[in-house]
Amino acid sequence: MDLAQIFADLDTQPWADREHAYGSADDVPGQLRALASDDAEEAEEALYELYGNIVHQGSVYEATAHAMPYPARLAAAGIRPADMLVLLGCVAESEDERSDTPGACRAAVTAQLPLILPLIESADTSVRQAAVWAAARTGAAEQVLPVLRRCWEGELDPLVRAEVLAGSVWLDPAGAGEYERVVTEVEEAAPVRLAALLACVDADLAWTPVHHDALISLLPAGPLVAGRFDMEQSEPLRYVVEGLLDRDTDEAREAAFSLVDAGLRHPDADARAEAVAGAEHACDV
Repeated sequence: MDLAQIFADLDTQPWADREHAYGSADDVPGQLRALASDDAEEAEEALYELYGNIVHQGSVYEATAHAMPYPARLAAAGIRPADMLVLLGCVAESEDERSDTPGACRAAVTAQLPLILPLIESADTSVRQAAVWAAARTGAAEQVLPVLRRCWEGELDPLVRAEVLAGSVWLDPAGAGEYERVVTEVEEAAPVRLAALLACVDADLAWTPVHHDALISLLPAGPLVAGRFDMEQSEPLRYVVEGLLDRDTDEAREAAFSLVDAGLRHPDADARAEAVAGAEHACDV
């Protein structure tokens, strides 16, 4: 697919009549075209401006949905594919849609799955990881889960594997139990084991001493998610503590406080700092 095909229908759309975060979307076509620029600085600036317009602080708009085919086509054509996939994923995961047609933006990304899913087999690990994340965030379990399950069987890269696990549980929380064994499988890379622990929390699986010991053994955990896309899980210990406290049972509270206590006693200063953040958040909760 060449650029002429990618942007063939771009100018036929009434962008000036559509809205983004700052009003009329008449600047969106130019930004979309600039994504394909040979000038890396120009392309980066266009991506920055596009985020500000159509995924502004996590909010999406009428113009957002209509823009989605173009990043997907660019990714499929090998033009900044990882960046384009992350943009698509950010749109798909938004819970703040400011348009007259709720769900239109996620649906627009879901419509691009025929272009997104093949990129899960890319030779580039960053593209595979971004494709897994973007595909999962559509919530289209029937289309995406079979692809992720095939990927899980053969994927070796730890970050991609962690993304596959997280995406599978995101799409099918009831199936989280099949990944719980990963928590104790020492042959699995640390980012994958951590993803399994976070999935156990998300799926409300029982938190046992085995889970406790596994998480403490992975501290400091922040570096293990540094290359992941889920910003809510960027502080794993704090995330687990909050998830346990949200269960609102004596057992879960004791488990959360035990994690904080063990973290504060950890020999690694960075691990202790993560525990301090977890303790402060526990007080807020």
